[in-house]
Amino acid sequence: MWISVSQISRLLTVVLLASACRPFLTTDSLPANPPHPLSSSPLSKLAPPYRQGKITLSPPRGWQINRLPSLKYAIFKQDTLTSISLLEVKTPNNLEQFMQTNVQSLAIAFPGWRQLAQQTFQTNQGENGKLVAGESQQLNQALYQRYYFWVSPHDPQVKLVLICSGRATAAQELQQLCDASAQTLEIQR
Repeated sequence: MWISVSQISRLLTVVLLASACRPFLTTDSLPANPPHPLSSSPLSKLAPPYRQGKITLSPPRGWQINRLPSLKYAIFKQDTLTSISLLEVKTPNNLEQFMQTNVQSLAIAFPGWRQLAQQTFQTNQGENGKLVAGESQQLNQALYQRYYFWVSPHDPQVKLVLICSGRATAAQELQQLCDASAQTLEIQR
């Protein structure tokens, strides 16, 4: 099983609707962390950790946090086109198969999808995963996207997908911010 084209379209619709909704709160209202010693590093641009269930993630500072009843996890968004979302998908496929199937689906779901990178990725907690980066056209905008894939330590059939998307014109900054945020993902055991 994989995220189908219709599920990707549904998620994008939910993200767009969330963009129009009033935010649950902003990351600025989370309890403050002491300043990071490297104030110009991407880590200094992150908000304190936000916990939902067994997952903790530090989203970018100043972004809105939207909670929708239809989604298990909040959506963190800067604006209509720039967001971070987390999905859980149950599938018997291993991580590599799951990732490859989803990359194939991206080419179908998003016109002009072009894969730019694929590599392994590790969180600060030591969770090993895969990362796929690419560009596509959505809403008449060139978008840059990063997809992070992990296996849940609680159930090997559950895969976690962190999706970070924003304008392609801000790809370098978005890459640093998304990687820094994804590295903070912690899964309570």
